[in-house]
Amino acid sequence: MTKYNLKDFRANSHKHLAVIITKGWMKRNKYAVYSPFTLIDEDGYEFHFDAGFISDGGTLPVWLAPILRYNGKGMAAFLIHDKQCNRAEESGMFAIRAIGDADLRRHLIQCGVNKTIAKWAGSAVKKRGEYLRAIGELK
Repeated sequence: MTKYNLKDFRANSHKHLAVIITKGWMKRNKYAVYSPFTLIDEDGYEFHFDAGFISDGGTLPVWLAPILRYNGKGMAAFLIHDKQCNRAEESGMFAIRAIGDADLRRHLIQCGVNKTIAKWAGSAVKKRGEYLRAIGELK
C-alpha cells in the first residue's frame, strides 16, 4: 500500500481518488477511493483508506468553500476527518467525532494551509456539521 505524508498527497491524489459529480447548486462533489493508500501525519499516526471509501470533502460553509477548496492543500486533512467521523458513526463512539473535529485544524496546518484559515475551517466545519445533524442532513 502506498504511503504519503499529508503535504505530498495532493500531488498524488489522482492515483487514488475519483470525483463523483453531484447535481444541484447546493450539492458538492464527492470523492471515492479506487486505489488503497495510507496517510501519515507528523505525529506518525497512520490512516488507511481502502477502495470504496467515499468522502464528502468536508462540511464547509458556503462562505469558506472558495477560500479552502476540498481539492486544494487541505485534501488529506478532510479525508482523515471524514474517516474519523465515519468511524464515530459506525461504532457509536461519538468522542471519535470530537477528536476528528479537533484534529482537522492540526492536519490542515500539516497540509500547508495558512494557520488562520485552518482555525476558521476547523471551527466552521464543526459548527456546520452540528447544524446539518440538527436538521437531519447528517447522521
